[in-house]
Amino acid sequence: LTGHHNEEDYSISHCYSCASDIYRLYWSQLMHHYFPPKNFTDNCWIPDKSVGQIPCRTACFTLVEDTEDEFSPKAILRGCVDRLLLFGMDDDVKDAIITHHKNCRSTDRHLLQLISLTKDSQYVSYKFIDIL
Repeated sequence: LTGHHNEEDYSISHCYSCASDIYRLYWSQLMHHYFPPKNFTDNCWIPDKSVGQIPCRTACFTLVEDTEDEFSPKAILRGCVDRLLLFGMDDDVKDAIITHHKNCRSTDRHLLQLISLTKDSQYVSYKFIDIL
């Protein structure tokens, strides 16, 4: 990778911190891997002022994945890259995804150490954007 991104390279700003309500059903499993969002709400798709925000030095993320729920076939998770995984993300992976921010991409969820909400879904869509 050509450029290494350090937290010091970014000023502190804020990202939305929320997850689709369906994540609440899985949170007993997910809580061992992810930082908790400020709230579980289907307003996470189009956040407004009622959706919590968190300070962030790197980039905001939006993850969209399939679910097995017939009423909510897709789920969304928003937050700060540094507050996605409890045990952090590999620096090379973090640098690569921040470098290609603003692009919607699909990747193997194991690369990002993400837990699947479905039996068959190996991939997750993500987008990392500039901080608010």
